[in-house]
Amino acid sequence: MIIKDREELEIRLRELSETEYSGKLNWGAMCYEISMPQPTDYLCPVCGSITSESGFIVREIEEARKTVLEIRNLGYDAHLDEREFCATCNENDNVDHEIDRGEMPIDEFIDIMKELDIKNPELVFKFRFESDSEYHTARSTIAETYRCVLEFLNGKDHYINDRDGTEPIHDNIHILQKMLGIGLDLPVPDKRKLYWADEDEDDVDDNPKD
Repeated sequence: MIIKDREELEIRLRELSETEYSGKLNWGAMCYEISMPQPTDYLCPVCGSITSESGFIVREIEEARKTVLEIRNLGYDAHLDEREFCATCNENDNVDHEIDRGEMPIDEFIDIMKELDIKNPELVFKFRFESDSEYHTARSTIAETYRCVLEFLNGKDHYINDRDGTEPIHDNIHILQKMLGIGLDLPVPDKRKLYWADEDEDDVDDNPKD
């Protein structure tokens, strides 16, 4: 059943956060070939301009766009703002489409970007429950986050990740907190402890880069 009431969705999210996933887990593909992303033309759906972008990013954008359309087809007021990826439509002065660190070490590159307050372009997701309320906005260019939102709104307790594996929503409450702005008082499971429970704690990075 499709629930469109914010309070009911808050209740359902709390129930999912308090209930361990009992379905069958499928870890998906564990080994796959990694290739360097090739430049691809990104076609802006607003103005029709073409901007060169990573092929991987373009695929994520296209999948996120398709998923948001499915969310809209459920009857929700949801929109995807892609303008940061368009060299013509982009109105954010601190977003750069042509950032290239070359041979520069990644840590040094990140420090320079922070100092200059330069950000990579991202998709901006806008969502609201009432027509007279303000949109909740969230930034994410990870297609998987939109699949999590879609399946939660579809009444599911899991979604399929980018490796074709099963992801319990119970372990990903933080995605819905960020993308929908609900359940903000709920505790977030530490996925590192879930996935590396048998590893020595000293081997777990307390400050992951990803």
